[in-house]
Amino acid sequence: MATFDPQAILDAVDTGAIPDTWKVYRAKKSYLLGQGLFICILGLLMLFCSGLLIAIGVFIIVLPGRDGGALIGGLAAALGGLVSVALSAGFLWAGVSLWWQMRTAAIQILALTPDGFVARTAVQPKIPLTTDSPMTPASMGWTGTSNMRIYVVAYSQARTVSLVVKHTRAESQISLDFALKTPNPYYIVRWFVDPRFGKSDTVAQQIIEAHARYAAQ
Repeated sequence: MATFDPQAILDAVDTGAIPDTWKVYRAKKSYLLGQGLFICILGLLMLFCSGLLIAIGVFIIVLPGRDGGALIGGLAAALGGLVSVALSAGFLWAGVSLWWQMRTAAIQILALTPDGFVARTAVQPKIPLTTDSPMTPASMGWTGTSNMRIYVVAYSQARTVSLVVKHTRAESQISLDFALKTPNPYYIVRWFVDPRFGKSDTVAQQIIEAHARYAAQ
């Protein structure tokens, strides 16, 4: 290809006409299943705790002979339980959304080329109470339909690529920082390496090496 054309890359992958210089990763159903199950379990645990809070709050409220302090405590427990119910519903929705994405796993791809990469993935669910969530990756630009998103990074747009590792209690989240060639030399875009495509550290290293080769040409 003379120029970096994301749509032509996706068309080539869909038709199976993949050059030897490309590396194509496809979404793993096992990841979507396991991650969805993990998030749903968290949601169910929160829902169980919510029920306990509401039950305790109601018991305190209807308890004979309670004083004003007990009434306030009961109301606070019941209100906290209701808020927790809403949060647990958000977790359950995010988990079920990942299971639903298994239908389109075959067309969710990450194509690495010598000139850049294209990721086509389903819309990521937002997990409550999280920031910079792995379910909502940043990108240099996207297009797509209502249920699919296309993330595009051309190496000609980036001056440097840096690896970013963020450790959480559950896992290590790997991202790439792209310093873009814009009038603002400090303009950086972070792209989360989605683990649905396999080992994030391997994918990240391949992108860094590909960008270095492109820059050396």
